[in-house]
Amino acid sequence: MGGAEDIDRRISLASQANGSMFSLWLRRKHVSERSRLKLYSSLVLPVLLYNCETWGVTQAVFQRLDCFHRRQLRNLVGVRYPDRITNDDLYSRCDSQSLSELVAKRRRSLTGHVLRMSEQSPPCLAMSCYFQARSRGRRGRPAATLPTTIMKDLAGHDIPLKNASDLEGARAFAADKSKWRSDIVYG
Repeated sequence: MGGAEDIDRRISLASQANGSMFSLWLRRKHVSERSRLKLYSSLVLPVLLYNCETWGVTQAVFQRLDCFHRRQLRNLVGVRYPDRITNDDLYSRCDSQSLSELVAKRRRSLTGHVLRMSEQSPPCLAMSCYFQARSRGRRGRPAATLPTTIMKDLAGHDIPLKNASDLEGARAFAADKSKWRSDIVYG
């Protein structure tokens, strides 16, 4: 779950969902750009991003996901070679953002939710066991797993999460839901 194979499968399913509406995408005069974008975000993106909060994958996989998303957006708005549009202009025109940013926001939101849960709930017990059993580790680059991805997310917001005491500090910070959402999720 959440590996590169799962994301490849999600991309394939989203392509199928997008392909089922191909005739709508071709009718640019009859279906407005705004309507096509709403259909894409309500029918294709949920298929693509199902359970994305639990993905612990490398940056290369997220780049592939972002590339797929931009390709679909360019197709929806009718930008084809030799026409060009920058990624920022594309996201601005489509009122969208990169999927890696969206997934990171969702993951930080879920992390705050888990940190606010009762300490006897299964997700909290799993986090506690992970950070209590965490030792020096093996040599080399750490594997891209959900806990390591969460640690990177929170380290970018000056919340260390390397051991059990750091976990308690993160729980104390997450207790204030509005502060967590403003500083961590959307900050």
